[in-house]
Amino acid sequence: MKNDRSFEWFDRYFRQGRKHVKITLRNGSTMTGHFSGFFYGDTDRGESFIYRWRFNPDSEQEFDYDKTIIPDSGIILLQDEISNVELLSDGSERS
Repeated sequence: MKNDRSFEWFDRYFRQGRKHVKITLRNGSTMTGHFSGFFYGDTDRGESFIYRWRFNPDSEQEFDYDKTIIPDSGIILLQDEISNVELLSDGSERS
């Protein structure tokens, strides 16, 4: 598994009570909102702990990314598409 930060992000996010976050994608786009779900990866096959995240951006105007918004459910992002997660509630940053 190459540099998997998904467990660290998962643990911190849910331990902190599902805080408001700012995510930076590998293409440089940023969005604020919250995670509303996740899909476990198959670590035995070399996938990250969390393979996909369901993310609800604060507004569709912020959504500047080539993905489909799932009605009432946010967007689905692959773990590999996310380069950084910052918890806005306490200013801590995870790369």
